[in-house]
Amino acid sequence: MRWLSVERVGYVPFVQGGDSAEPSGQIGSGLPPATLVVQPDKILFVKRGFEDERDRIRSFINDKGHLLVDLRPPGTDPCSDGVVDVLGKNGQSALDAARGYVDELTNIIQSLNDAATDYGLVEQANADKFGQGPA
Repeated sequence: MRWLSVERVGYVPFVQGGDSAEPSGQIGSGLPPATLVVQPDKILFVKRGFEDERDRIRSFINDKGHLLVDLRPPGTDPCSDGVVDVLGKNGQSALDAARGYVDELTNIIQSLNDAATDYGLVEQANADKFGQGPA
């Protein structure tokens, strides 16, 4: 039995002490890249789980992502302005990281889709749906 293996490495940007919001290193620096091993008959199930996660995160980004960046100072003093500036940069970094996460999930989904196509699972799933009639 052949197994599917997917490897991906991403980056997480974040701000330290008011520095710029540039990527500071790889996710899990010092750790080996993660490998996803899936039995062929579970590919579509696993793919659906990744799609659900991607859609959940993408929905948060679209619906509430601005709340991480567009902050109002709690007061009119310079300290409040400075805090909001740093929090906004951290929020933007978090938003960028979340978008990167969505991109990585999309890459994994594409790899799973390619594997499903190689195994003929996509055609079988379509045939099963066709046999059930309209949804």
